[in-house]
Formats: sequence, C-alpha cells, structure tokens
Amino acid sequence: MSMIYKTLFEVKFLHEFFLVNESGNSVFDVANATDRETFLTSMFTSDHENIGRDISFDFPDEFKQTYRGYYLKLFTTYTGFKVAIQVNKVVMPDNSIQYQPFVSLPDDLNIFIIATKNNSLIDVYSNARISRSVPALYFFSNDNISDAKVFPFITSNISTEKTGYAYEQGELAIDSSNNLQEYYYDQAGALQTNAITNQVKSFVNENDRMLLPLIFDYTFADTTIKNATFNLKDTSGNSITSISINQSTPIVKTTLDFTDKKDQLKMPAVFSLQVSGDNNFSETKNIVFSNSFYDTSSWAIINIKTKVTNADFNLLTDEGYLKWESTLPTGVTEFPAVFLIPVKSRFSHFRYVNDTDEELQLITDLDEYLFKEEKILITQLPVSLSDYFYKVKNVPANSDPVALKYLPNPVSYALQKDAMKRIYMDVIVPQSDLFPVV
Repeated sequence: MSMIYKTLFEVKFLHEFFLVNESGNSVFDVANATDRETFLTSMFTSDHENIGRDISFDFPDEFKQTYRGYYLKLFTTYTGFKVAIQVNKVVMPDNSIQYQPFVSLPDDLNIFIIATKNNSLIDVYSNARISRSVPALYFFSNDNISDAKVFPFITSNISTEKTGYAYEQGELAIDSSNNLQEYYYDQAGALQTNAITNQVKSFVNENDRMLLPLIFDYTFADTTIKNATFNLKDTSGNSITSISINQSTPIVKTTLDFTDKKDQLKMPAVFSLQVSGDNNFSETKNIVFSNSFYDTSSWAIINIKTKVTNADFNLLTDEGYLKWESTLPTGVTEFPAVFLIPVKSRFSHFRYVNDTDEELQLITDLDEYLFKEEKILITQLPVSLSDYFYKVKNVPANSDPVALKYLPNPVSYALQKDAMKRIYMDVIVPQSDLFPVV
C-alpha cells in the first residue's frame, strides 16, 4: 500500500525586502489572498531572491523523533516552509473524499520550527528596533498566547501610540484614528510619522519579541533610574516572583535570573514582566521562556498547535480531517491552513557622500527629495529597503503630488545612527551633473 502525504499547514514569511516587483509595488499592496498568490508566483517565475537565502527552517533536534512518530515532514518553499503529514484517504458515504492523519494528532500537540540565520543580513534589512531593553527573539504562534490573532496572521497586535515613548526610526504604532504608521526623524531631528496605507497591517513588531532564556540582561534606556522593581506574573496576573534593585548609582544594565522558577516557566506559556522605576518609569514585556530554544543564531521560533482558541487557526476540521482540498459533507472545499508572517523592510535614510570628500551641491531638481547637511545630501524621507531597487520619495513644498525618483542605491548595508536619531546608509557618489560639488 502506497503512503500518502498531504500538507498539514504552511507558513509564509512575506518579507517586503524580497517581494517588490518591477513596478515598485509590494505584496502588501495586494488586496486579497488569491491575488497575493498570483503576485508570489510572478516573483518566483521571475527568479527573484527569496527569504530562504538568509534563513533556514527545521524542527528542533530535541523534537525530531517525536514528530517522526506523527509522520511529519518539513519542506522549504519560496516564501517559507510547509509541514506535511502521512494520511489515510477516507471515502465518505456521500462519496466525498477526506484525509485523516495516519497517526492521530493530539489537540494540544505543539509543533515547533526554528528559523535559523544563515548570515546577519536579515537583521540589517528587516524593520526592527536596534536598542532594546531585553535581547528577546521572535516567537510566533497560531494560538492566542498574548493577544487575539487575526487569521491568517500569526503575529502579535501592534501597540497603540504611546506618549513619551522613545520610538526608533521605522517602529510601528496604531494612532488614535486606528491607522498604522511608522516613525522617522526629519532634518531637524523631530519625530515624524509616515502613514502605511497598504492592504496588510499585521506586521512583525516588537510585541513578537518574546523568547528569552531563564537568565538574561535588562537594559535601561533611561540613565537616571536607581531604584527598580521587576515583577513576573502568569497569564492570570498572579505574581510568580519579584526582584527589587536599589542603588546609589544609575542602573544601566542588570541581570535577571529566574532559574529557581523554571518548573513554572515552561513554554509555550506566556508570562508578563512588569518593570517599574524612578521618574514614573514603566514597561511591560510578554515573555516565553526556553533555555534550549534560545540561541542568538536563531531569528525566530514558530509554534503551531493542532487546536487553538480561534478555530480558523486549527490544523484539522472538527471531524479530525485535514483541511486539504477536501470536499466536506457541507459541500465546501477547504485547503490546508496557511499562516502569514508579514515583515516590513528597514526604513532607512540615504546619505550621499562625494567620493573625494568634496562638498556636494543640491541641484534644483532634487531639492524636494534631498536636503543638505554640511558637505553631504540626505533623503528627506527614509526609504524602505528592497533587494530589487529603491525609489526615493519627494516631500512637495506645495500641493504637487508625491513623486518617486531613481537615485543611486547603497552598495553596503552598514547601518548607522546619527545625533538626530536618523538611521541611515551611506551612498558614495562621484562628481556628476546629478551630484555636482561646490
């Protein structure tokens, strides 16, 4: 008897860096799932680079034997990976066809996948904070471990705008009108917002950084704090342990050790670390603990559970069959669960520097695209990085429509941050009609 394998679920990393086409449109500009598939197929057949260049996917070594017992296999795809399972074909009384797992899957089975970095590039071109209070890795799940998920996205909800919060360039927030925006710093160093108007809103964000070991460092951005309390709570809000630090000098960095509570801090349960300190300092971080999974060579851990709170994210139908091109008794055709992880590109200024260190002159044709600062020219607005090409957006001085212009792109992705908190990349240019020297 031949073995039959079918897709149990698929996870797609939709990274803006790779998924921008020749017209300058990204996969996030596409309104519905069918059109997104057409877009992705076009990128694949055009031989565009993909996320598999920089990260690899696999089951954790400690779970491989367990998953073999359920006849699970992992396959990489153009945008991520699929997990397939051996199944039995079942012909129903109405002649419809169903597939059920060859070995029954428990409702509480957690399937873990590690996304390992092949190099350091994904940290450079992906939108994320550079300075963070804790060195947490990304943790994605189809369950509502910290907030209610919106199918098919397994990312956490983006936080609403916080007064007094030190936003980094490119960081995301929901404004008072429920619109998504990203932050940047202008030529005066003032914090500005850029509205994100595409169809996809559930981007990877700082709330997805949850995975930590039992011992980790906490770093304060506020250098005036001398007294701080760290209160670790469970999902019901009950305090597990509390650590207080009181000293005569500012606390820059402190090591937190929760190993004495390891029996209570088992993944994939999520815990809340509430930090308070001088000057009304307050921060709350959701944490998933794992010494074995935490590795700085990893970019993320993906946790997919058989049955979760939101039935849309379940891997099987209520009757225990796969959602795989199955004609159900209701006459509805279903497909395997496909979960999405949309990732925005780094939002970076470009700094144009003369190759002989001469002072550049800003020509009239570029005065809405660039501004001058001492001897160099800087983009008025940051640019979302792309593996394919970059266009620089202008800032019209009047009611003229916004326009895009091709300008030289960085050769090196070396990120820098200046005194104005602008994140930028240098572009070295020779003297030319576009970039004359003074």
